[in-house]
Amino acid sequence: MQFGEMIGATVGLLTMAISVVLIYVAHERKMAINKAEIDYLREDLGKLEKRVQDLEDKLVTKVDKIMEKLNNIDLKIAKL
Repeated sequence: MQFGEMIGATVGLLTMAISVVLIYVAHERKMAINKAEIDYLREDLGKLEKRVQDLEDKLVTKVDKIMEKLNNIDLKIAKL
């Protein structure tokens, strides 16, 4: 009877150990996937930040041109 109990306990311990290893592997896999997603999103964010900066620069340039034209109109009106 004791031999059967030892075999049962050994099988139980092995089952628990295998479960722990499988849980750990699944967790590590999930963490690796999350890290890859974060890296991808950071790269996308960098591209978006550059695009926003380019658009801001274009907007500033256009506003400067409009202000220059308005100043020229003011000068022409002042001469009249």
